[in-house]
Amino acid sequence: MKNAIIYRITDGLPDTAESLSQLLYNARFMPCSLSSPSSSGWIPPAGHSTGMAHQVGKFIAISMQTESKILPRSVIVRATNDRAAEIERAEGWRVGRRERREIAEAVMLDLLPKAFTKIDRVNAYIDTENARLMVDTPSASRADDLVSLLLRSVGGLAVKRFRSDRPPSITLAEWMLGNAPDYFSVDDCAVLVREDGDKPTVKYQHHNLDREDIRAHLAEGKAPTLLSVTYNDRVSFVLTDQLHIKRVDLVASTNEHGDGENEVERFDSDVALYCGEMTQVVDAIEVEFGAFAE
Repeated sequence: MKNAIIYRITDGLPDTAESLSQLLYNARFMPCSLSSPSSSGWIPPAGHSTGMAHQVGKFIAISMQTESKILPRSVIVRATNDRAAEIERAEGWRVGRRERREIAEAVMLDLLPKAFTKIDRVNAYIDTENARLMVDTPSASRADDLVSLLLRSVGGLAVKRFRSDRPPSITLAEWMLGNAPDYFSVDDCAVLVREDGDKPTVKYQHHNLDREDIRAHLAEGKAPTLLSVTYNDRVSFVLTDQLHIKRVDLVASTNEHGDGENEVERFDSDVALYCGEMTQVVDAIEVEFGAFAE
């Protein structure tokens, strides 16, 4: 796990991984059809899994896979222009905007069966004890895609976004001014943005953030949109003003696998370690940011 976008599960979570797996199987991944630009569905979360959900203690691992056709816009535009020019030469009249759109749609349908594809996978972990869903992606849109598929797959499931009762940037700014709680330390990366005009931005990478110029930027109205921090000298990560967690590094943990461990044991060990640490991090974020689901 390198990222965590958090959601709260408020209702409808199946009792066991087995029952969840049965529901996800009905929306299992199927490759793109010839005329489809993309396809998403569930796959076993680990190579050894036979089901679509795998339980490790209080955590359930799930994985969404998406296949997308690679069809650059420039290719569609060029083919559309060529086809429109052929029509204009043959018919002797100029192709209008509406007909050009229809030509573009026809071109796309013709090209889709020939297009290359790319595969993208997003893993997620359900904390059954705290009713949380942790999605391992830096992309909010990909996290929402997984949640949307999960809601379609599990009838009656209710999921809400993780939010704060005041702008998180205010709390992040307080931390940068030396007011972080004892179990959070500020590291060396930050982005400050002022939300007016052309949004002037200042980025710090591998810098000591206890600086007079940073205090001046904060005083003039710039606010942190991301800040690198460490929790209890154990977990380093970047926290955004949307309470998204990125670039997770378990700095105080080693998870060296023994020679005798099989694939199942290695996977279970990794899930238990990362999810266990991230649960403590999210607990602390809830306390410090007054986070709640909406």
